[in-house]
Amino acid sequence: MRPDWWQLLRWYQQNAIHAIYSYFSSNNGNPVIALPTGTGKSLTIAGFILTIFTQWTNQRVLILTHRKELIGQDADALLYLWRDAPIGIFSAGLKQRIHYMPITFGGIKSVYNNIELFKAYNLIIVDEGHLIPPTQTGMYNSVFNKMRELNPSVKIIGFTATAYRQGQGMLTDPVKDKETGEEYVLFTDIIYDMTGIEGWEQLIAQKYLCKPITRPTQTHYDISNVKIQAGEFNQKQLSEAVDKESLNKQCAQEICHYGQTRWAWLIFAVDIEHAEHLTAELQQQGVACECVHSKKTAKENDSVIAAFKRGELRAIVNADKLTTGFDHPPIDLIAIVRHTQSTSLHVQMIGRGTRPYDFTNERQYIPGYDFIKSECLILDFAANIERLGPVNDPCIPKRPSGTKGEMPVKICPQCGIYNFAAARVCEGCGYEFPFNNYIENTHDLNAIVYQEEKLVEIKRFPVIKAVYKSYKNKHVADSKPQLWCSYFVDGDSRMIREIVLFEHTGFARSRAERWFQQRLAGEVPATVEQALSYSHLYRTPRFITVRLDREYPEVQLAEF
Repeated sequence: MRPDWWQLLRWYQQNAIHAIYSYFSSNNGNPVIALPTGTGKSLTIAGFILTIFTQWTNQRVLILTHRKELIGQDADALLYLWRDAPIGIFSAGLKQRIHYMPITFGGIKSVYNNIELFKAYNLIIVDEGHLIPPTQTGMYNSVFNKMRELNPSVKIIGFTATAYRQGQGMLTDPVKDKETGEEYVLFTDIIYDMTGIEGWEQLIAQKYLCKPITRPTQTHYDISNVKIQAGEFNQKQLSEAVDKESLNKQCAQEICHYGQTRWAWLIFAVDIEHAEHLTAELQQQGVACECVHSKKTAKENDSVIAAFKRGELRAIVNADKLTTGFDHPPIDLIAIVRHTQSTSLHVQMIGRGTRPYDFTNERQYIPGYDFIKSECLILDFAANIERLGPVNDPCIPKRPSGTKGEMPVKICPQCGIYNFAAARVCEGCGYEFPFNNYIENTHDLNAIVYQEEKLVEIKRFPVIKAVYKSYKNKHVADSKPQLWCSYFVDGDSRMIREIVLFEHTGFARSRAERWFQQRLAGEVPATVEQALSYSHLYRTPRFITVRLDREYPEVQLAEF
């Protein structure tokens, strides 16, 4: 393996790996890591696998996903860090069936049909974990159940850019199994999440993501008579409302207008016929364009995708083919002509264009184009952003009961209270949160989208000692007590404070429970007073990772 492999990982990838070890030090659930599309989930998975095999060489790890492209990406990422990694690929789509290596990258269907071959595996990693249905049936859960029978101690870890799904809410929300009537949940905890507003702030500021921007479109679709069935638009009715010759022509003309100074265009269509009709209209406009869909052979689709990636095609139209697992950083225009009620699908489509890219070698083909791709134009013909929210603060799907799943939260820098990510004013003290929405909308087609870059400083400190005390804000009516954990660290004269909210509910309480379980085994206290009485027994972290560019430094990770 490369001697510098750990340094090749970005800070948030390292933090995600630390979070896994921190979680399993005191928990036995199935955790989820949430990283936005384009931030390197494959490399994070590869780094995590390397940490395993540098310590325990007798482990067997199975990485599961649903698309052959993702299987190849995940395997290539590991080989990038570890050229001689003992890997096998078990996928009918890739025409490989190697299952006897310590590390196997598998397609879910191929593994499902040959589950007995994988009974010796200790760990399952699922890429695109949001695609696992929230029931005890289906290929994924059949594989998990069988592997638990063969090895009761097997661990399951999910990676995703969207930690929620339609009909369930958050991936950690239990749902009733339709067959048994029992509540079931696969993933138990979201242990690291960079997909909210603040995560996007940091990633864009540090140029790990490029900014999606929108422009108002002139082509409008009337879907008022399209019914919603099982939480999604009726496919046939939607196609009839959208796939019309006059609309396709107008839409193609508008894409060409906006795409004059754009290098690579990705278009999402409603269905196969719509994809073919949009492709024909773009070709009539003189655009080098082809489409991919399920009626074409795998070889035909692969050939079109390869030509697009070589730059021989300027545009590619797809029908439910390139929503996940499609990685092509030069994409700088996405036209969404597919209406959806699925927040996950909405975010995944936009995410195809958020990878940064250096156009230095291609600039000669499009005079005037910037060297570095700093933003991607989203033409939202389907009005999905209006319906489902921006990519960095979307509408979280509701649970079947009608209650909302937990939303990402943010901590008030003034009083330490947890607030929903969408909150503009702190519920505890009235502090006004600064709001930066990185889906920008402007009517000025020539405007340069500008956002002052914020310096995001994150640092890992060795901990000398931790001190605990109770605090209650006397200036806020009905304020609940808080536990203040103050760290003295090596390399910084400041005392870094972490606020733990045992007497709150929802996410704040869940976080307090995890905080306590990392430091002391046993029943989690209900009050701050009880928690403080155990403080002399708490384990002290060896290291903490802290975000320092805040008025009050924020502890993001504790390592024991």
